[in-house]
Amino acid sequence: MKFHRHLFWVISISLLIVQCKKDEDQDDMEEFNPHISCIANSVDFNTNQLEIFPGQNALQIIGTSGSETLTLQIENPQIEGATVLLDGTTISSAVFEDLNNGIQYLSDDGSLTISRYDTTTGEMEGSFQFHGIEFFGSAEINVINGSFACIVPQ
Repeated sequence: MKFHRHLFWVISISLLIVQCKKDEDQDDMEEFNPHISCIANSVDFNTNQLEIFPGQNALQIIGTSGSETLTLQIENPQIEGATVLLDGTTISSAVFEDLNNGIQYLSDDGSLTISRYDTTTGEMEGSFQFHGIEFFGSAEINVINGSFACIVPQ
């Protein structure tokens, strides 16, 4: 009888340990979700339709949602944790386009932070916010709570 009781406890504890390990493995294998999302003048912008253009000195991430396009250009995106200014003083910039009305807004103040960049898989994630002014006009845009995730071609 004692043997069966011990065997019951050994099996129970083993199952518990195996279940905990399985949950940890599932967390590690969370699916990577390329996207760009933000709030532009109080309106949600969300898309997983991305185009990625790596260049010698900059990386362009372009997301399109309906009749709107958001382009993030990041100068030399090599360092995880780096923050770049989106203020018109560097190659790094953001452009928000309203294709229905033919309006383009260029960032004149803001920032973009690369929170994760795995150079082995090319997975990059980060956040951004900026104020933009219309290219040929006086309209303005405020973009807040921005996030992005993409796979940078190797």
